Amino acid sequence: MRELALMAMGCPKGGGTDAGTDAGPLFTTEPLQCNDGMGGLAACDFSCLYAPFDPAPVAVPALELSGIVNDFFDNVPVDGATVEVWLDNSVELGAADGTSGLSAVDGAFSINLTNVMGNVRVAYRTTINDPDYVDTYEFNEFAGEAGETNLERFTVPTLTVQIILGLFNLTPDAAGGQIAGAFEDCARRNVANAIVRVHADPHTCGSAGDPLQIVLGYFDGNEYPDPNQLDMNSDGLWLGANVTDPRVVIEVWGTLPEGSPGDAFPGTDEAQLVGCGSIDVEPGTIDIIDMAPYAMAL
Repeated sequence: MRELALMAMGCPKGGGTDAGTDAGPLFTTEPLQCNDGMGGLAACDFSCLYAPFDPAPVAVPALELSGIVNDFFDNVPVDGATVEVWLDNSVELGAADGTSGLSAVDGAFSINLTNVMGNVRVAYRTTINDPDYVDTYEFNEFAGEAGETNLERFTVPTLTVQIILGLFNLTPDAAGGQIAGAFEDCARRNVANAIVRVHADPHTCGSAGDPLQIVLGYFDGNEYPDPNQLDMNSDGLWLGANVTDPRVVIEVWGTLPEGSPGDAFPGTDEAQLVGCGSIDVEPGTIDIIDMAPYAMAL
């Protein structure tokens, strides 16, 4: 139960404390490392830390967003799903900017937009008229100048949500949604040893303030989060359960290896803010954010 309590408080591996100072929490973690693609860990690339990660937005006459809808658990194509997109990366401000038809037997979908902005971060919703699946939102997805034509959108089985909550001895909260995400380095490799802090919006990245008292779980390389995992595995995945705030700010903290670009505390093993982003949380859904090493407020 100690591990569950630490995750609920947002405390890191090693038993550090959250002082709530302007500099953020005072703690240390194991140095961040990245999945080398061969089952091992290697040095991460943080050369883009605190620098704009994407090219500048640009007006485009046409933007194609197409790909496959897959089942999140077994990764098989799902037919009969609808994909919607919001070009402002938020679903709270009105109707979607574009909607697909129903996905085909092979999961294929397509959304075609005209006279919009490219090189932007967008939000997707994937829905299917089937009680065996929950609506899935994905935030902070990049849509390039010509769009993206090899996308993978997900729909999450209701049973998967029930199993995950059961691992933490929780029952679904009808007023809450489940939040999840992944954190990658500048070379798009999954990052290990980072921790997540979740704040109610509004919250300035890296500023003082206690995180939400929610249960956070980290995946251990298998299908589900592990209640005993206190920081990111080499899959870089995490999940927060039963979040009732309508919008939250996600912070990722970790200790950079000595000599890494962007190390704010050279000569020490103190953790620093390495990623930040915000997402809407919809009741009864899965809300997913992809994050790279760019703390937006810094």
